[in-house]
Amino acid sequence: MTDIAQHRSTFRLGEVPIPIFAIGMGVLGLGLCWRYAGLLIGAPRMPADIMLLGGIILSAAALAIQAIRLFRAPGGLADEVRHPVRGPLIAQPIVVILLIAEATAHDFSLLSEGLLSVGAILSLGVTLWVLARHIGRLIDMSAISPTWLVAPIAIEIAAILFASEHRHALASALLGCAVITHLVLMPAVLLRLILTGPLPPPAQPLVVILTAPLPLLFIAYVQIVGLDLVAWGIIGASFLVAGVVLATIRRWRRAPFGLPWWALGMPPAAVVLAVITLAEKIQAPSVTGFALVLVVAQSIVTGWLLVRTAMAAARGELF
Repeated sequence: MTDIAQHRSTFRLGEVPIPIFAIGMGVLGLGLCWRYAGLLIGAPRMPADIMLLGGIILSAAALAIQAIRLFRAPGGLADEVRHPVRGPLIAQPIVVILLIAEATAHDFSLLSEGLLSVGAILSLGVTLWVLARHIGRLIDMSAISPTWLVAPIAIEIAAILFASEHRHALASALLGCAVITHLVLMPAVLLRLILTGPLPPPAQPLVVILTAPLPLLFIAYVQIVGLDLVAWGIIGASFLVAGVVLATIRRWRRAPFGLPWWALGMPPAAVVLAVITLAEKIQAPSVTGFALVLVVAQSIVTGWLLVRTAMAAARGELF
């Protein structure tokens, strides 16, 4: 009986993919939205801190699962890394590292600084790996996926965090790397969606990843340069992309639930954080109100994702 139980445990661990980190990412993103929205209106930090702690716990659990998986079922992990759609999501743990660096910046500055340094180095390395491994597949439209954008998104987050520490030279260099990478990958992803059609049904929610790059670029740019005409152009383009992606929901809203649905977690939270940044800069009550509405909406979406994830996991259908 013990051998059978151990076999079943190993089998289940072999099924838990890298995108399990998306759950912690989504909760961390929501926690940051609450933290910075709270600063706009002078709200207590406790709700945001609870969410951020929850995101850290979920991320630590995901890391532990993948570590055990690497030990017990290394072949499955290696196959996943080689996959053209799931492989680039190896950048998700790096995004988690950077989000935790931001979450802990106020209370654990030394830890935050270490996580930021590690996250920045890893984000550059994984972005180069994604480019080197998949650049040859740009001619194969069926292999292209929005997941290729996650690694340069990590670089953008690192640039934001360095800019918030007034290390603008380093932030600008990282942001330049992210922009150049997005200029290569974003057109490829868009052409794939336009010419080849939607992703396979289980992966269709991944299109929401497209909403993240421009808002993060806006936040980093504003922190480095300030709110100028270029910044307004970036935020306007962010709203346009978010609106287009939102309009596609009717096409994939019946996609089977799985981890790809967590693309509705962190990427839209980037849009919310961009609006919060705009509200902080212009101090307009209408924009502040809009930011708070978006925070509530993102909270509802994340809560729905958590409930659906728990239900799918209980039925053994999540992976």
